[in-house]
Amino acid sequence: MKKLITIPIKPISVNKVWQGRRFKTAEYKKWREEAMWLLSKQKPIKECTLILDFYVKNATMTDVDNLIKPTLDALVEKGLLVDDRYITSLTATKHKGKEERIVIQIIPETL
Repeated sequence: MKKLITIPIKPISVNKVWQGRRFKTAEYKKWREEAMWLLSKQKPIKECTLILDFYVKNATMTDVDNLIKPTLDALVEKGLLVDDRYITSLTATKHKGKEERIVIQIIPETL
């Protein structure tokens, strides 16, 4: 059964996650806290296909690959995914949008 999750939060770029080589930025910590609050706890899924749609105001200046890792880390930390290494297929698309948000589709693999 496919899960559709919308997080009404501005996607954060991996460029804003790290301060130097080892320290997470205050902006990232704040984003992560808000994402954890907005995501609902559900039974974790192991192998799956993941479809990510990022809605950002300045889509032409945003690299879609930089939005993926922070989002995956949040899904794993919240317990929606067992681990991101089990994702068998990933599609990520960025869209220009006034209302910044992340729309996530999790499609479990069937045996």
